[in-house]
Amino acid sequence: MAIELPIREKEEDIKQQIRDEQVVIIAGETGSGKTTQLPQFCRELGLHRRGRIAVTQPRRIAATSTAQRVAEELGSALGDKVGYKIRFSQEVQAQTDTVFMTDGLLLNEIARDRMLRDYSVVIIDEAHERSLNIDILLAFLRRLMEKRRDIKIIISSATIDTELFSRHFEDAPIISVSGRMYPVEILYDPPEEEQDYIQKTLAAVDAISAEDMHGDILIFMPTERDIREVCEKLAGRQQNSSVLPLFARLGKKEQNRIFTRSSRRKIIGATNIAETSLTIPGISFVVDTGLARINRYSPSLRTNRLPVEQISKAEANQRAGRSGRMAGGICIRLYTEKEFSSFSEFRTAEIRRSNLAGVVLSLLNYGITSVEEFPFPEKPSSQAVRDAFVQLWELGAIDTKRRLTSLGKSMARLPLEPHISRMMLQAKKEHISHEAALICAALSIVDPRERPKDKAQEADERHRAYAGSSDFTTLLHLWEAYHDAFEKRGSQSAKRAYCRENFLNYKRMREWGDVYGQIRRILKITPHSSREKFSSPQAFETALHRTILSGLVSSVATYDREEKCYRATRNRLVYLFPGSVIVRAKETPPWIMAHEIVETSRVFARGVAPIDPAWIVELFPHLIKKTHGPPFYDAEKETVLCTEQRFFSGLQLASGRKRFYGNIDPVVARDMYMREALVEGAMVDPPAVIAENRKRWCALQEEQAKIRSGDYICSPEELVQMYAERLGTVASTRDLAGVLRKKGSRFLHISEEEMCITAIPDAAAAFPDAFTVGSHSFPLSYAFTPGKEQDGITVRIPAKESVHLSQEAFSWVVSPLWAEKIEALLRQLPKAERKRFVPLSESGRFLAGVLDTREKDFLEALLKSIRKEYGISISRERFSEAALPEHLRLRIVLHTEGEEVFVTRDAAALGDKMSLGDGAHGRIQKEIQEQERRGIISWDMEEIPRREIISHSSEGIPLWGYPALVPDTIGVRRTVYTEEEKAIEAHYRGVSALLKTMLRSEWRYCKKELRIPKKLHLAAHPYGGEKKLCAAAAESISEAAFRAPLEVVRQRPEYEDLLKGRKMLLRRAGSEFSLHMERLLEQLRKNYDFIEKLSAKNRGIHREKIARELRDDLDIYMEQFTDGFCPYEVYQYYPRYMTAFYYRIEKAFTAPAKYAKLIAPLHEYQDAVAHIIEQFDNFRVPQQYDLLHLLFMIEELGVQFFCTSPCAHGVCRERKESNHPS
Repeated sequence: MAIELPIREKEEDIKQQIRDEQVVIIAGETGSGKTTQLPQFCRELGLHRRGRIAVTQPRRIAATSTAQRVAEELGSALGDKVGYKIRFSQEVQAQTDTVFMTDGLLLNEIARDRMLRDYSVVIIDEAHERSLNIDILLAFLRRLMEKRRDIKIIISSATIDTELFSRHFEDAPIISVSGRMYPVEILYDPPEEEQDYIQKTLAAVDAISAEDMHGDILIFMPTERDIREVCEKLAGRQQNSSVLPLFARLGKKEQNRIFTRSSRRKIIGATNIAETSLTIPGISFVVDTGLARINRYSPSLRTNRLPVEQISKAEANQRAGRSGRMAGGICIRLYTEKEFSSFSEFRTAEIRRSNLAGVVLSLLNYGITSVEEFPFPEKPSSQAVRDAFVQLWELGAIDTKRRLTSLGKSMARLPLEPHISRMMLQAKKEHISHEAALICAALSIVDPRERPKDKAQEADERHRAYAGSSDFTTLLHLWEAYHDAFEKRGSQSAKRAYCRENFLNYKRMREWGDVYGQIRRILKITPHSSREKFSSPQAFETALHRTILSGLVSSVATYDREEKCYRATRNRLVYLFPGSVIVRAKETPPWIMAHEIVETSRVFARGVAPIDPAWIVELFPHLIKKTHGPPFYDAEKETVLCTEQRFFSGLQLASGRKRFYGNIDPVVARDMYMREALVEGAMVDPPAVIAENRKRWCALQEEQAKIRSGDYICSPEELVQMYAERLGTVASTRDLAGVLRKKGSRFLHISEEEMCITAIPDAAAAFPDAFTVGSHSFPLSYAFTPGKEQDGITVRIPAKESVHLSQEAFSWVVSPLWAEKIEALLRQLPKAERKRFVPLSESGRFLAGVLDTREKDFLEALLKSIRKEYGISISRERFSEAALPEHLRLRIVLHTEGEEVFVTRDAAALGDKMSLGDGAHGRIQKEIQEQERRGIISWDMEEIPRREIISHSSEGIPLWGYPALVPDTIGVRRTVYTEEEKAIEAHYRGVSALLKTMLRSEWRYCKKELRIPKKLHLAAHPYGGEKKLCAAAAESISEAAFRAPLEVVRQRPEYEDLLKGRKMLLRRAGSEFSLHMERLLEQLRKNYDFIEKLSAKNRGIHREKIARELRDDLDIYMEQFTDGFCPYEVYQYYPRYMTAFYYRIEKAFTAPAKYAKLIAPLHEYQDAVAHIIEQFDNFRVPQQYDLLHLLFMIEELGVQFFCTSPCAHGVCRERKESNHPS
């Protein structure tokens, strides 16, 4: 069979080149026989006597099947002359001279012996696949050929870009071998519009079967899922055929079924595993979807993507070649010839679309520091190389200079991916090596859990039995359950049965065990549980998850509540994989780690566990970025702190952690501490020298504050600098105490001379230190801090003594300020009156000297002095104490045992508000509820006072409340508020509710009287008819009848007068309605007719526009009445407004220019209040009255503009603007 292969035609040429050249490139088409014959050529040349012949294959199935084939051709048993090495399995003996192996196994050989001394020949088969391992091998062999001139290197490839390999090996010779022995017919048959590629695949297979042609069918599908779906459907349609799947995850036994001969046609659904390496006998037909799932790694996002993509031309030709091995074949391409021409020539090499962290770590370990210069056949992208270095730095494998750390050297010695090796090294520290090895082994293989489509629910239930707190503990439970079954069942068949029962792949479970065994042997781990070393299951799981986290640094994510998914590092939004146990967790973990982040239909996090963000800080301190908030003085710790925020790859780990600011900015921390603690006096128990300095400085501060100046003593900042010169960078009381222990305290003394810039004037001595009211005397303090609340003079009064004080006494402030206060009051007078007192400063001083201090009130004393000295009578209302500068009004502080309970500059407020600040609110509310009176349906009380004492504080201070009527379920209730403004607002509503209760019968009578005469029904129809007009009128009347008056009603006589007036309104309003309507509707008709008449008389575009605007305004009038808001105060005058509108129409047509000038401001005012009307109910009662008055005035203004008849009230434009509520 071997002699018939096409490569035998070039046998002598190939052998000659192998003898003469160190490197030979063999370009052979599919089916040429290069895989099986090249190692035999080398044997025939005797090269196997100088060392073994290594033949690499990209896949394990190809390595084992080809080794078996070559052994058969040589007539020897497998493992004798020819053997194979694959992960966890080998057939090699001492005499074996030809070894087929995966390219990964040859890399392991290089790691052990970089010179490959055991080998005389290295054959890299299927080099065109350009896997990551193949490119690394080609780079190593490029270096090795210079060091070992005796080694022979043969690169075997399909006829794909062989020039690249030749250039890589210094223009090595290329020998091309024809491959296809039989012609292959290419048919292009794309899917119809409504077909997808799966449906078209089924149709293509059906078409082949219908032609009754012999031969097996090979179908190329992009994904394992597609293969399962197609095979399932074909099994039902092609019952006389054997339908077989083929993909990498399939067990060896199932894979070998494709090689067995059968009398039935085989229909094989395969991924791109069947493109090369494997020669499947009997294939006559290929159905090619033109698609493949390609692994692509994004360095910028740190995400592995598995998109389904178009294949390259080279791959399409490889697929077609599968059908021409034994006879003529047919390839049906499920795409157009035009689409084929648009395919790229070759697939992107894996080194340009993979994560290179493992590659870079290996190269660094081999001593190759300049990774960018390593002779890859095709250089990887600089971004991918940079990302690999960043990943290794994140894992702690290299330092900032790209040198291996001791941790990195340990990681490189392990034949594992960098993140897995990092985990195993951390596991040793956490004393959890056995379990970590199991998890790492599981992460190195394909998930052993299977989920057949027809038994998905049953499989899910079985797998749920293994569920743990995370996907990793779930894997651990799975292994432990399997191992227990292993112990009990013993035989291989029993173990297989267990796997079938629990939907586990037996081959992958064995592979898991093999990987675990390899890790265990490398790290010398004892196969015993580590659980007993931990105090609790939680402690065990913490250690396990910390271990796993050490290798998954770039796959951490935190929950984003807005996006309802997780936000991973690099700002990636990821979703939990639906199969994760975390999806079923009761609470969403705020932080997770993921074994991998993969983009398929969405970006999914797979292999997930909840984590504590504090672990990230402990494991990766070099990756934590810190930001600090502004510094602040902490009174409890007596130091300067700031809040620290920690970030990890853009994710906020923690905020609000307090840090000593002296370690961040010592100067700023020192200045703030000295200002707050030493100068401002925030220190609770200061050393004596500090207390004396502060007392001295405060006394000087107060003296200069009396004369309203800041120019005589040093500022706080200057005092801080005096301390800084003595203390250096002390920024905490603890540090200060240490300095004082060493140096003593004398050096900190600051004298009065040092504090004073110049001497303080004697005028300050005139200011008293106490304020006297009758027999009481209270301390005064002075502050010069313009614009601040403490500015001016402060008097401190015990709260329990405040009730005995005359409020007027506080208006006298202190005598040195009388002249300035009088001057400020005189400035409030109008200019005409103020002229009599110019110059004001002199008048102020004069009047201050003649004040009658026997008067209780300062203002009364001033007014009497003005009348006496100037002969002028001035109303008290001309002056406002509230308008005076702050420092001319005493700041009154009421306190209870030193704690401030009330602060004001308005002495009148003392009796109203000060008493509610002492924490008595809960008790007050209880007492208010006890005193409430409910179910009031008539005004049966003499008075509702503005305020009343509702309780007393523990110190005997009266607590004031503000009574009000408020609406209740039945009538109203009398209650008390603690704030006067709220009480007044509630009382308005209560009076309205009481009016409504007491006027029920009058209101019923009024509504009965609301009707329109029958003769007006037709005229009323355009405006909603009688029902709508009556409802609109009822709304206006009720609002007016039940609205509380502007003046607050508190006395019984006041309420009785109000009730009487509202009864009269209700009795009158109903009967007057029909009269209003008759006049209104009649005038409306006249107005519309008048518009029509004048517009017909005065034709033209301008006149038509006027007519249209007039009609619109009439419509708006009625809409306001029927649909909008029309207060009774305006509604009752509607007939009059309609009459005025008649004159407006006349003016619009006869004098349009003058009309336009008049109507513009009216429209402006109407628009200005239109939006306010909608919010009427939200206004407070005084504002509602303002608004009603404003609406009334606007309508009256319209009457005044267009009608000669007098207005209801005198109104003008200026008056209207002055009453605008805004």
